[in-house]
Amino acid sequence: MRDFAGLLAGPDSILPADWLRTLDQRVGTGTVCHRLMVDGGPRAVFASWPVYTRPAGPRPDDGSGVPDTPSPAAPLILFNGRLAGNMPGGAQRRHGADLVRSAWRAGGAEALAGLTGDYVAAIWDGRHLALLRDVVGVLPLYLVARGGLIAFSTDFRLLTALPRIPARLDRTVITDQLVRQDRRAPSATCHAAVRTILPGECLVIDTGKPHPDTAPPDLRHLRRWTPVRPADMTSPDPWAGELRQRLIVAIHDRIDDAERPAVLLSGGLDSSAIALIAAKRLRRRGKRLLAISAVLPLDHQGPERDEWPYVLRVAEAADNIDLLRIEMVPDDDPFAELDRVLDLLGRLPFVPLSHGVLALGAAAAAQGVDVLLNGFAGDLFVSHSGRQTAAALLRQGRLREAVQDLADLHRVQGVPWSTLLRREVVAPLLPAGLRPISTETLPLRRDALSAGDWRRLRRRGRRFLQMGPQDLMRVALVPGRVDHPASDVVGISARLHGVDLRLPMLDQRLLSLMMSVPAAELRRGGWERSLYRRAMAGILPDEIRWRRDKGPAFDPVLAARLARYAGALEAWAETAHPACWAWIDRDRYLAAVRAVRPSGREGWTPAMFDTVMTGTLVCRFLDREARSGRGDV
Repeated sequence: MRDFAGLLAGPDSILPADWLRTLDQRVGTGTVCHRLMVDGGPRAVFASWPVYTRPAGPRPDDGSGVPDTPSPAAPLILFNGRLAGNMPGGAQRRHGADLVRSAWRAGGAEALAGLTGDYVAAIWDGRHLALLRDVVGVLPLYLVARGGLIAFSTDFRLLTALPRIPARLDRTVITDQLVRQDRRAPSATCHAAVRTILPGECLVIDTGKPHPDTAPPDLRHLRRWTPVRPADMTSPDPWAGELRQRLIVAIHDRIDDAERPAVLLSGGLDSSAIALIAAKRLRRRGKRLLAISAVLPLDHQGPERDEWPYVLRVAEAADNIDLLRIEMVPDDDPFAELDRVLDLLGRLPFVPLSHGVLALGAAAAAQGVDVLLNGFAGDLFVSHSGRQTAAALLRQGRLREAVQDLADLHRVQGVPWSTLLRREVVAPLLPAGLRPISTETLPLRRDALSAGDWRRLRRRGRRFLQMGPQDLMRVALVPGRVDHPASDVVGISARLHGVDLRLPMLDQRLLSLMMSVPAAELRRGGWERSLYRRAMAGILPDEIRWRRDKGPAFDPVLAARLARYAGALEAWAETAHPACWAWIDRDRYLAAVRAVRPSGREGWTPAMFDTVMTGTLVCRFLDREARSGRGDV
């Protein structure tokens, strides 16, 4: 993992000395890739440096071919990430930059759409600056344009540290996060002066114009979710076979360059499949796989369910998996690492990571892990439950298939017909105006949004209930949704633990397939997640492949930890900066804190996440900003 940045001034201008000093301080041990000089000083400076360093082994290549004089024929490339199917190790990063350069020279932004992988890149040909991000958005890239100057970086902290960049917070972004709202301005960030390059976006800026910061950029969209079909439609189960093959390739692409690979293993369908596919690949290379699991203490007594038996069953299915138990203790502070995360990101995160999840990353770092696989977002796409399939079939006029889907659910799951019809037909097909949507679990003050915004929020909730499986997938891929938490978990892992976290379930080849799958395939025969279960035949042990329940991911005692920490949260609320309560309803927040009780996953409530977890995250961020005097809170 590498950070990169660039500072550019307009023609016949030079960069301010204090901007150059800020870049030098942030780069540290990195290498300045290129400086373009004009009379009086530098007009453009580009740099790339490691996000973290390892105690042993060669320093990673910066992956940025540096021509003596950047030009359209030989542009300068700054690159971070990996492209599918490339060479391992440092050669992969260099090859990634070379592929970006070749595509740019061959066809500009249009040719870049053919690249597959998790990456961000900057291209400069001496005049035009292109900033691009892969179509899923697993890695971030930010931009500031002000006063005739342009700055971009993968490190948010660098841009907000530049002198004369206003530190004013964007109120719309923060309120949208508090109400789990789609971004009204998807490219906006919590700091009004900084924007993010959106997933699948290629932003081209002509730096030869007198005021490049105000000139409209040439915006190209690389996002192309083209329909796909199984390669072999004659097989007995073609969609399951295609999913199986694509998942295997996605995992191989993300494990082949690992020296000390590991996986976060919960015992659920997604993490278990990743573990066993990766272990089989590594066995051929004579390597072992470390599986890190969050489990309950041996003497724990409580309502939580222990996933350790499922974890053991996965390990028994492969002879090269080493298990590492990380016992989750209910007494731990659930927000112990929050201040450090805020320091390392320099902005408001979009995912309220608990102490339990972060403890697994720390364990990976302690074991010398360099690549850590995670099943993040699997249930949004690859292992989608198929909920609301019957309603989707009815909208398509496929009455017989819809009735069969409901009959299978009744037969296999034993769900009463009245419940099925209410949940699967009436609720999704009810006219939007008749659908009750509650906003009581949201921590935002009621006077922080206009009446029109509250109505829009309720309409959005109603729309979700009317969507079929593929509609929900498309919504999740709208810029500003899954890309934000994905880039957060990857960035926190790299900056906090020095571990390269990789998310095979967000491989764009998998996502293209899932958005093309017929809805009836997702929940065939009355089994939710049916397509994924069928695809994993021969990979997952049957007791895991056919389990109906869903474990508590990677923090089994989250509710207990929040309940035990309630007193400390109430005490902190008494001393929090008053600016926090201009955004968050203090009474609703404290009531939600007091209401949390120890429970298994089935007892987790929306208020526990919407109000307590997200509310605490935003409160801590606002409190820090207000006390630092950096921003206009």
